[in-house]
Amino acid sequence: MSAIRSIELAIDLALRRRDESVQHLAHAQQNQGHAINQLQQLKDYVLETDQRLLRQGSVQVSLEVLRHHYQFMARLQEAIQMQTEVVGGLERRVNFARAELAKAESAVMGLRTVLKKRLDERNQLAQRREQSLMDELAAQQHLRRVPAFASGEH
Repeated sequence: MSAIRSIELAIDLALRRRDESVQHLAHAQQNQGHAINQLQQLKDYVLETDQRLLRQGSVQVSLEVLRHHYQFMARLQEAIQMQTEVVGGLERRVNFARAELAKAESAVMGLRTVLKKRLDERNQLAQRREQSLMDELAAQQHLRRVPAFASGEH
């Protein structure tokens, strides 16, 4: 197997890895988006619940209802904290996936650079060989003409 073919195969493999990295990043971003939406829903629900209690504030609210409300709000705050941690973990996954994609892109670009260099070297070698062959042919033609010229033949 030629060196060029080996590099082409390495590029194909690197492209597949890069495509997988793109998919992993997209999946991580999608999961993060869902988690952020859930966090926002929890926060919105806290606000709605507080507003509902405030609207009822003009009506007499029993201490039992108020105590239940505060306990419920404490649990919602715990849920918000847990979801915030989930979002943070997913953000780390997104950042890791971005870094992996950057490495994969770099690998593809590096291999393409090596391939271009090898192809350029191959072309230069072929040009040198062709030039050498042309020089040799020209030298042979010249040698054939020299004896003919010396003998007076044109």
